[in-house]
Amino acid sequence: QGYIRQCRKHTGMFTTAQLSTIFGNIEEIYKFQRKFLKDLEKQYNKEEPHLSEIGSCFLQHQEGFAIYSEYCNNHPSACIELSKLMKQGKYRHFFEACRLLQQMIDIAIDGFLLTPVQKICKYPLQLAELLKYTTQEHSDYNNIKAAYEAMKNVACLINERKRRLESIDKIARWQVSIVDWEGPDVLARSSELIHSGELTKISKQGKSQQRTFFLFDHQL
Repeated sequence: QGYIRQCRKHTGMFTTAQLSTIFGNIEEIYKFQRKFLKDLEKQYNKEEPHLSEIGSCFLQHQEGFAIYSEYCNNHPSACIELSKLMKQGKYRHFFEACRLLQQMIDIAIDGFLLTPVQKICKYPLQLAELLKYTTQEHSDYNNIKAAYEAMKNVACLINERKRRLESIDKIARWQVSIVDWEGPDVLARSSELIHSGELTKISKQGKSQQRTFFLFDHQL
């Protein structure tokens, strides 16, 4: 509310593409997170907090957390786009004015944009902590244990997707760097470099030649 709405009003300063890069699918996350919070609050026992049963809430929403994947993958591009704009005084002043108008805490916009990335990594840690202090006899014990595993898997899935995207980017840059590339586009079939190294080719006449081999997940 503090930044996106203001940015959209200033069409002369931001293009739709720039806003899409900077904020990614944060509005989608906000919508999902509000619903999750509502359900979490329903499960919270105000009178006797220790009797709360919140494990099922995480299990019920575990598939929804996958939307964080898109946000986390986009985050490096958001940082690059933002740092380009921050080199100009008018953008620095604009973002600071947004923060003051909305009476937000004293954190720059890049700090706010990092929060969803941190949040999705914190859930497994918080659930692990909760599990540590929950007795096996507690009615929520099994659900908390399952929720911990589920949220750990979500965090792993996001890291794995991020790693694959970085790998694809690496291959693309590697191929572009080769002068007079004659082969088919590597990315049409492969997405990961498994191994690379030197090999010696020896002809029938006994002549040897050095070759560099690259083994991808679907081709050599």
